[in-house]
Amino acid sequence: MHRLKYLLAPYYIFIRITRAYYAPTNMLQKLYKTIGIGFLVVLIGITVGLSQKAFAATTPTTTANYTGTGDNVTLSVTGNPNTSAYIDYEMPGATAYTESPNPIGTTDQNGNLSTTISSASYGIPAGSSYYINVGGVHSATASWPYTSTTSSSSISFSPTSSNINYGQTVPITLSGGTGSYTITNNSNPSAVTATINGSTLSLYGANTTGGSANITVCSTTNTGNCSTFVASAAAANTNTNLSLGQSSITLTPGQTYNIPITGNGAYTLSSNSNSAIASANISGNLLTGTAIANGTTTVSVCQQSGTMCVPLTISVGSTTTPPQTTASPIQVTENLMIGQTVGLTLSGGTTPYVITNPASTVASSFLSNNTLTLSGLIQGQTSVTICSAGNTGCSTIGINVSGLADSGSGSTTSSGSGLTLLLQVGSRNSDVTILQEKLHALGMYSGAIDGDFGPMTQAAVEQYQTSKGLTSDGIVGPQTRAALNG
Repeated sequence: MHRLKYLLAPYYIFIRITRAYYAPTNMLQKLYKTIGIGFLVVLIGITVGLSQKAFAATTPTTTANYTGTGDNVTLSVTGNPNTSAYIDYEMPGATAYTESPNPIGTTDQNGNLSTTISSASYGIPAGSSYYINVGGVHSATASWPYTSTTSSSSISFSPTSSNINYGQTVPITLSGGTGSYTITNNSNPSAVTATINGSTLSLYGANTTGGSANITVCSTTNTGNCSTFVASAAAANTNTNLSLGQSSITLTPGQTYNIPITGNGAYTLSSNSNSAIASANISGNLLTGTAIANGTTTVSVCQQSGTMCVPLTISVGSTTTPPQTTASPIQVTENLMIGQTVGLTLSGGTTPYVITNPASTVASSFLSNNTLTLSGLIQGQTSVTICSAGNTGCSTIGINVSGLADSGSGSTTSSGSGLTLLLQVGSRNSDVTILQEKLHALGMYSGAIDGDFGPMTQAAVEQYQTSKGLTSDGIVGPQTRAALNG
C-alpha cells in the first residue's frame, strides 16, 4: 500500500496543477504555470523511473567452481542486497528441483555473496543441475561442477564378491578414491558385520541363519565418491560341532601357540585378518602359529565340508610386560602309560592359559579353560609348555609315557567295566576290550574282541557316535566315553 501511494503521488500533483492552469488568470500567470507544468512532468518521469528501480527484484546470477579439494565448490552470487540465498538442485529421478533447507549465505549491501560449500553437506548429487534462489527469484540453471570423478578414481573391491560362512572373517582389499576409507552404511549388520582397517574391509558372518548386506564405503576426503559391496553370508550347518580349545589367546612376540580343533572332517584356515601380527597354520586337528608383532588379529577356522567357521582372536603384547606380582608359576607334572588319559587342573598364573608348544607324537594335549588333558600315545618322553595370559608366567610339563595301560594302570577314574581312557586307532589295552564288548552288545561291532583298536572298531565307534548325535570322528573322547558309560 505504501509503495502504491508513492507511485500515485506525482499524478495527484499533476491533476492539481492542471486544474489551477485552467482557472481564470492573466497571460503571464499562464506562462509561469506552463513552465511549472513542464518541470513537474520531467520530475514525475524521474520519480517513476527511480521507483521502478528501487522496487523491482533483481534476477540473480551465479558462477560455481570446483576447489580441487574434497567435494567443495566455491559459489559467487549477485542478487537483491541483504537477502538470504538458497540453492536448488536436481535429484536423480525427481521431476522438481529440491531446495536446500538452509541458506548458503546472505548477500551484502551491494547484493554480492561469495562462499564455499561441501556438496555432501547440502545433499547435492555429483554432476547435477542447480540454480540460486535470492528473495524468491532464481538464477539461470547451470551444471554443478563437482562430480565423483573430478579429483579421484572410484573405489573398487578385490575380490568383487564373496560368500561368507557363519563365524568366518573375509578380508576385502580396497583401492581407488582419495584419503582413507569409511563405512557409511550397512543394510544388514545382523547378518554381516563390517569393519575397516587401513585399506582392508573385513566382513564377518554374524548370524546362523545367514543373509545378505550392502556395505557402502566412501572416501573420507571425498564423501561423494562411494561404492557398494554386496556381501552374502551362508546359513550355518547346525549339524556340525566345530569348536576350538580356546576362543582367544594373549601372546608376546616370538611366542608360539597350539590350539586343538574338534568337529567333523577336515579343517581349513579361512582367513587371518592381520598376518603381520601372528601367523596361523592348520596341521590335522591343530591350529598353530607364532606371534610376530604387537596388535590383534582374528583367525577363522572352517570345516572343509560345511558352512561352519569359528574365530580365534590373537592379542600380541609387548615383551617388556612385567610379571604380575600376584602370579605364581603353574606347577604340574605327569607320568602316563600308553592309552592313558588324565585331566590336570591348572592353578596359579593369570588366566586364560595357553599352550605355547605342542606335545610331540609321544603324547597329545588339549587345553580347555583351566583343565589340561594329556593322553599317552607311544612310549617315550616329551614336554608341553603352559603360559599365563600375557606371558606373565610359564611352566614346562614333563611327560613320561611307558607300557600299556590297563584297568589297573593307575588311572584315577577307573571303575570296573567303565571306560576311562582316550581311545583311537592304535590303542591297545583293556579299555579297548571293554569298548568292543559294549559295541558288540549294541550290534554295532562284529569283529574280534582282542583289545586292539583297529579300523573295524573305529567304524563301530563312528556308527555309535552318529546314533547319539555326537561328533563322528571315531575317537572315544570325554563325550563319547560318558555316553558309553551311561
